[in-house]
Amino acid sequence: MRRTIRPKALAAAWFDFLTPEQRKTAQELQAVVMRVEPELVEMVQWGQIVYHLDRVPTLALAALKGVTSPHVV
Repeated sequence: MRRTIRPKALAAAWFDFLTPEQRKTAQELQAVVMRVEPELVEMVQWGQIVYHLDRVPTLALAALKGVTSPHVV
């Protein structure tokens, strides 16, 4: 299994690749997720932000090309 060396830095950089609208929404969602469950560990996997709880992937944020409003999948 591959491991990221600096998951926080990579997760922060992930937002730079989003459109301004996507970035705003994703950062708002990130804030809510971390407020609700501060024990989550955030990292980039499979091209998206994945939140782990006790090393178990629990939630993911993914930006979809051409989508301007948030969708829950």
